[in-house]
Amino acid sequence: MQGQLLRLVGNIDEASQSYRAMRRFGLPLIYDTCAISPNDCEFWEQCRGEQDETEPCTPEGLAFRLADIVLRTLALMQELGLDCDKVITAEFRYLTALVD
Repeated sequence: MQGQLLRLVGNIDEASQSYRAMRRFGLPLIYDTCAISPNDCEFWEQCRGEQDETEPCTPEGLAFRLADIVLRTLALMQELGLDCDKVITAEFRYLTALVD
């Protein structure tokens, strides 16, 4: 479990780097990926020749780094035997009560 938590820290660092690059270079939240659609990737023709056409390019951008954090967190919660829906609902209720 400690290794999974450390990977989450690494993912958070990657998200932070993506955010800085986005701000510094004006990168969009999602870029250079055919994982959503080949039309979203300016390198689609290049990638097609380098890898299996059924395998999408590596997703890039802050949106994907954040999604990675969410997915890895949910996977860890499941592995710990937690009911993700109940835990997230309880935390959401707590946080929204703080705002009110």
